[in-house]
Amino acid sequence: MADIRIEIRKTFEKACELHRKEKQLAYESVMVIGRLQYLNAAVNLWMTDEEYFLKLGLTPDMYYKRC
Repeated sequence: MADIRIEIRKTFEKACELHRKEKQLAYESVMVIGRLQYLNAAVNLWMTDEEYFLKLGLTPDMYYKRC
């Protein structure tokens, strides 16, 4: 009979790695959105806010939480 702790450890390690990657991606997203905000990207790309958020794939709330 297999030791369930082996499976648990592997699953735990995978969760740790996924969350590390998630944090890195979140950090990168904050940096990129901050730069876009600084550059007044929506205005300079001739987009409405709604268009801009839609093309970024974010809701306004998600966008402003990253600024």
